[in-house]
Amino acid sequence: MDQTIERIEPLWQNDEIFKQRLILHRYQDRATRWYYQLIDGAPVLYPSVTSIINKSYPEPDYIIKLKADMGLSKFYQWLNEKAHFGTFIHERLSETLIDGFYDFSKLHSDIDEYTQDHKLNFDNNFWHYDAPKYLHCFFKFFNEVNIEPLAIELPIIYDETITLGYASLIDCVAYIDVKKGKKTERKLVLLDWKTGTNFFPHHELQLQMYAEAFYGTYMIEADLLMNVIPNATFTNYKTKTYDQITTNEIMHYVRFYNKLVPKPQDILINKKDMYKLGEPVSDVFEKITAEQFIINKHKNFKYEEAI
Repeated sequence: MDQTIERIEPLWQNDEIFKQRLILHRYQDRATRWYYQLIDGAPVLYPSVTSIINKSYPEPDYIIKLKADMGLSKFYQWLNEKAHFGTFIHERLSETLIDGFYDFSKLHSDIDEYTQDHKLNFDNNFWHYDAPKYLHCFFKFFNEVNIEPLAIELPIIYDETITLGYASLIDCVAYIDVKKGKKTERKLVLLDWKTGTNFFPHHELQLQMYAEAFYGTYMIEADLLMNVIPNATFTNYKTKTYDQITTNEIMHYVRFYNKLVPKPQDILINKKDMYKLGEPVSDVFEKITAEQFIINKHKNFKYEEAI
């Protein structure tokens, strides 16, 4: 896989529900993740929802305290370790929803494979103990709501105004049973899995931005937005549902982000493989725009038009 550009498409989708298949690409510069489409041969870049929230939403008090207590170096190492474990659990949940089962006899090999593929440089042996506890909580949720997945890792894009657009992936779109008093109703829900054991205010904004882009991409309106997390003792799950907010409220964060974060900066590339002492560096290096860099990278693989 290319180290800088990644092709993004649904991990799985029900083609009877989603008539078109959105294909994006993802570009990572030094500090920011961008999604993009090629339009008339030129890349149009959109920040990720996570990038927007990280930059424009107030930092939670517990994060500020952790940074102070741990120091920045240890904090970011801890954050990286938690992110990898979260990704590993997400992958197992996706696999289970697509295949209809999960074979626990391969859990240890799944952990070993993930560790090798991502070249992890920290001790993650505790995953062998912790992963079953997390999976137990989510599998319990799957059973009790009679989940019927419609899409897994579904790309979405909001581009009503290109300069204020954004893109992301939704963990799961599904029909589930929702209790309302004594009645049980079947609802189409946007689901976001979290491996932490607490809900935080930015989770709501994240799902609301997903809902806006989901409707804009597929012209389907979700009935509910829902976070699912394990409880503190890992004996059950907890859910939290949210209402959709107006586009104007979402755009407040997107506009603020655009003021804080410039588009990707120019990139210095080497024009040839060999540099010789005394040779003018202008003969070896060239500065190009990020857009041109992306276009050049696309010459290495076939691009399929997105919707």
